[in-house]
Amino acid sequence: MLTLEVVASFLTPVAVNRILHHLETGGEDAIIRPWFWILTFFTGLVATTLTSGRYFFVVLRLLAQVQSTLTQLIFEHALRIRLKADGGISADKKENSKDKGGTVTLTETGATAGDESARASASSEATLGEGPSSSAERGTETSSKGRSGKTTTAAGRKDSSMIGKINNLISTDINSLEAGKNFILVVWYTPLQIAVSIVFLYAVLGWSALVGVGTMIIMLFIPGFISKYSHNLQVKKMAKSDARVGVISEVMGSAIRMVKLFGWERRISERIDQKRQEELHALRRFRVLSLVSTIVNNLIPLMTMVVTFTTYALAMKGELTASRVFSSMTVFQTLQGHFRGCTLCIPWCIQAKVGLDRITDFLHKTELLDSYAESTQEQNTLSVSPNPDIIGIREASFAWDSEQAANVTPGSSWRSFKLCVENEVVFKRGHINLIIGPTGCGKTSLLMALLGEMHYLPMGPDSYVNLPREGGVAYHAQESWVLNETIRNNILFGSPLEQERYDKVLWQCALERDLSLFDAGDQTEVGERGVTLSGGQKARITLARAIYSKAEILLLDDVLAALDVHTAQSIAEECLQGDLVQGRTVILVVSPIVPLVLSASK
Repeated sequence: MLTLEVVASFLTPVAVNRILHHLETGGEDAIIRPWFWILTFFTGLVATTLTSGRYFFVVLRLLAQVQSTLTQLIFEHALRIRLKADGGISADKKENSKDKGGTVTLTETGATAGDESARASASSEATLGEGPSSSAERGTETSSKGRSGKTTTAAGRKDSSMIGKINNLISTDINSLEAGKNFILVVWYTPLQIAVSIVFLYAVLGWSALVGVGTMIIMLFIPGFISKYSHNLQVKKMAKSDARVGVISEVMGSAIRMVKLFGWERRISERIDQKRQEELHALRRFRVLSLVSTIVNNLIPLMTMVVTFTTYALAMKGELTASRVFSSMTVFQTLQGHFRGCTLCIPWCIQAKVGLDRITDFLHKTELLDSYAESTQEQNTLSVSPNPDIIGIREASFAWDSEQAANVTPGSSWRSFKLCVENEVVFKRGHINLIIGPTGCGKTSLLMALLGEMHYLPMGPDSYVNLPREGGVAYHAQESWVLNETIRNNILFGSPLEQERYDKVLWQCALERDLSLFDAGDQTEVGERGVTLSGGQKARITLARAIYSKAEILLLDDVLAALDVHTAQSIAEECLQGDLVQGRTVILVVSPIVPLVLSASK
């Protein structure tokens, strides 16, 4: 299609040359009549318009499909990014209690030799008269001296930068691909136009046209150098934009209350202004370079035309007739238009290339929940448990980040969190299992390891981690999560309504009195992030969702922490000892004081 457009665009200068030549010679030795060239002139204009319109129709339709597909991919990918732990653990969490049964090791590798280590323990035991076998777990944490604070801050900034990057991918990089539609013009259409223009000029002006072409080729090195430098500036500008959007997202998304309560508006505003000034500085340099590129590309065809006509008149002693001058000027104007188009298209294509590279990096280099380990050693050493129905871990360590797990070596300057299980931890099927330990000892990490959210690093030939999923697994996170839906839909979570079971869940999770206070009852909208609910209400709704499900295994992470003593006592009696939990395997993470409530409920 573009080739046909090139051919059609040169019908016009050929027709102009032949018509003027006919007027100069008075029609002597004319084989083709002038009306044919007039018709050719008109046909060239119409054909050029039609082919150009058809080309842009096809390209824009394809571009809309590509943008829609990439937007969907980015949203799907963002929902599947693996959860990662913070880069460091505060020093006040290093204290540990005495170990009773087994030990879980919490390790921060990368420390220098001689650093102090501390231990934290978490035991797994059964209540209500049943106790699963559980082995010792031990906790160790080492840290690089003088660098832990910096690395923790760096990890937080990396998380906020990821949020800003995702926002920029959707709002900026996807839209920048629109300029990529001109890529084929730069790669194929413009070079073909230039080649045909050179052939035409050589036929009209002889070898003097080659002198002009040589001048043009020499001057083309300048735009090439500018384009390369422009690409580097575009990358830096997008990095500054990510940082700015990340700060704004962090403040507006999660810290706006803290900013208002502590009066940090001016400090946050100064921080955002600083990021914006850095972005504007990079943008200013990019725009200045684009202006220089435009000026240079406009001078190239002009200099080419001047050198060509001068060489033809002075060196070749040729006569610059009207047919030669006007037809060649038409072609030179065509060249000028294409170089001007390159001035605009090349920076746009560079911007589109940068955006496409950023999208590609995001889709390929971010770690997903369901991605397998890239380490060959890790893949080769995976082993299964001796009993497929067992729930437990044996001689294994777990890390949040695959890069940390693979690359952290002794003496490195950054910290990485590791959960190590020595010997064996086994949870008893069909009973309630407690994981008890102080804050920061690795209770939640143990659940994450069972769920496969952390990277599995075997420590021996008999290592395994196993959580049967055939009967279903329900997980109650430490931070309660609710949909922007009604309370009923949050509890059902897509399951069919069984009224008797549903009513029993409301009673056992102590939600009946709360629902009576709402005008719409269980049809009350909870709002975004559950803004209409208290922390205890969200925790009980999340617990009710897990209890209502038919999942055979329930992983409950500190479900009683957000509740008052009386409500916790009620749930311990009615829910955890109720008929809906009987026969199901419950792994319950609790703080050391909660077992007193559970013991009193027995």
